Amino acid sequence: MNMTYRDRLSPWCIIERLPNLQRSTLYRSRSRSAAEECLKVLQRFRSGDYEIVFDIGNPQREEQVDRVTLEEIEFL
Repeated sequence: MNMTYRDRLSPWCIIERLPNLQRSTLYRSRSRSAAEECLKVLQRFRSGDYEIVFDIGNPQREEQVDRVTLEEIEFL
């Protein structure tokens, strides 16, 4: 899954851990302190298993996709 430019600007995420090793991203922030404040609010009002993570995506995979796109453009 490629990260959008907007997602790259906000790498700090609050995720909710779900069954079967799945997760759901609830909030993205540019700063860890903002994510920590949001986490406090979530924990106060909603029960769940939440965690703050730094999401850099998968740069290696994105690089491969970019190369394929460039090769396709050169072919045209």
